[in-house]
Amino acid sequence: MTTLLLDCTHGSTKSGFAQAVRSLVPEPRELLPILDYVPQDAHAHDHHHHSIQEVHDAIQAAPVAEAVKEDARGVYAVIAAAEAKAHGVSAREVHFHEVGAPDAIAHIVAACDALSRLSFDAIASTPVCTGFGFVDCAHGTLPIPAPATAHILEGIPAFAGDEEGELTTPTGAALVAYFADRFLDADAGVQKPDGDVIIRCNP
Repeated sequence: MTTLLLDCTHGSTKSGFAQAVRSLVPEPRELLPILDYVPQDAHAHDHHHHSIQEVHDAIQAAPVAEAVKEDARGVYAVIAAAEAKAHGVSAREVHFHEVGAPDAIAHIVAACDALSRLSFDAIASTPVCTGFGFVDCAHGTLPIPAPATAHILEGIPAFAGDEEGELTTPTGAALVAYFADRFLDADAGVQKPDGDVIIRCNP
């Protein structure tokens, strides 16, 4: 049994996660450049509100297999549920800011595409390091972990760590929450049994 271990002891971000899983693909030439998965001029505006339907439309237009699109929609369902809880609305009423931008969608689709090309019997994760302090975003200055990230990580072992800053973003947390089959105990450390593979989700 071969397990992919997500090392989140330094956090998880969309770019870190996507680059890490892409590095494992045996034929990297088969992969598109990350930003080519979604047109970057699609509804691009710094503070534009992106509906879940806009996100789904961008995913549907991506040049990937339907199974990859299904996974990408699943990752966004995790984010939508957390954003809905943070704002006290339904998932259908959620409007994304940074997490719904073309760049974010492209990274998530790219990560899902790379994982679809890999063969692991299971995916496990370490506890997730969130970082601490405050972060500036479209909603203003928020504590770390941001509310959406905190909601995604409910029930998942997480810790603040010693490094100030946003080490785990909502998109990074959602990728881990969606794909991980199980989480290691906090005192298990990062161990690599023979035949298993470890990637760092925030290098």
